[in-house]
Amino acid sequence: PSIRFNLYGDPQIEGDAKLQREPRTGKFDIIINDYYLHYVYGSTIAAFKPNYVITMGDIFSSQWVKQGEYDKRIERFKWISQRVDGRNNTIRSNHTNMYMAGNHDVGYGYETRAYHIRRFEDNFGPLNRKWTVDIDGRTH
Repeated sequence: PSIRFNLYGDPQIEGDAKLQREPRTGKFDIIINDYYLHYVYGSTIAAFKPNYVITMGDIFSSQWVKQGEYDKRIERFKWISQRVDGRNNTIRSNHTNMYMAGNHDVGYGYETRAYHIRRFEDNFGPLNRKWTVDIDGRTH
């Protein structure tokens, strides 16, 4: 048997700051990007039937967003990445989701704060971990 991975990198999901910077086009841009990423995740998961879906940071465009904005982006990302449907119902899947943090998710060097790490881990799991893969009954 084969093992299949789908890797998605650097989605940089934007939010309120984009709307403030670009009041005329920002909302349209966010909607189009969300639907496009949703399509990319959904179509490639359906086509390749991966065992593992790995989203590599930067999942979000900035670690400095307030908690309310972060929560909105988490809900959007769940839909984008096919974890929930349009009514927020969990979608059952045959793959395991894994996430890697980027500097825009938790900060970089001196910009990293404990609360950035905590909220990432609360939603995506530990930052530092060893992932093992089972191939033919053997763990690698």
